[in-house]
Amino acid sequence: MRWWPGFPTLFRFGVASGISTVVTLTTLGVLVATRVLDETVANVGATLLGTAVAYELNRRWVWGREPRERAVRDLMIFLGLSMAGLVLSTVGVYLVGHFALGRHTPTIARTLALQATNLSAFAALTGLKFMVSESMFRTHPTSAEV
Repeated sequence: MRWWPGFPTLFRFGVASGISTVVTLTTLGVLVATRVLDETVANVGATLLGTAVAYELNRRWVWGREPRERAVRDLMIFLGLSMAGLVLSTVGVYLVGHFALGRHTPTIARTLALQATNLSAFAALTGLKFMVSESMFRTHPTSAEV
């Protein structure tokens, strides 16, 4: 059986996404459950931390880019797409959080609902994020290598 040539990259992308998701959801869960921050502020902080992890893992491990190779351009594109997820997830977290508070939802149920909202927002953008990352980070062979 022959593997699809892009499978290793897709697999590493999935692992990197999983790691950054765990970082994001754990941070969000801790901040919301302990009531250290308001849920929308906690979502922004957790998402930014997860985005930093995702960027570094995608750039270095998934696509093997050097730290300075088109770093500013890549970072701006990656951040743009991540910010779309941040806006989508923050609006969702705000709405779900206020709905849950109005219903006097227990802290654990509220925390899980907010984590699910964040996860859903980013899951909706994962395919697009992979395609953009693939075209942005992939090292294309030079004409001498072809």
